[in-house]
Amino acid sequence: MDDTESTTFVLFDRIVSNFIRRSVEELLETHSQGDYPAEFDMVLDKQMLFKVEFSRGNVNFKWRYYTVKKATAEDDIIEQFIRKHNLKVSSESDVLGDINDLTDKVVENQSHFSGL
Repeated sequence: MDDTESTTFVLFDRIVSNFIRRSVEELLETHSQGDYPAEFDMVLDKQMLFKVEFSRGNVNFKWRYYTVKKATAEDDIIEQFIRKHNLKVSSESDVLGDINDLTDKVVENQSHFSGL
């Protein structure tokens, strides 16, 4: 990641449908092309934890796009993760700075073990 503290997380149907309780196929059947489905609002302003996939592009070229492999909005699981990794969270900010540090450690370990 870079100093913009901005990244993109790609969530496919299998992950999203767990949060909005509908499949992409169902959304397409009930919404016109270009319409924003109100169901997406169900994930707004929620604290979520993503398990993401790192690719060589993320490591070598600093791509800021990650595929989400698992996701949860369960408070207990998120709290356990925050405690385990000593992340600091306040109501006025998110954990992105601390996540950047954690990401750097993961990338270093991945590079070491995969010979990148």
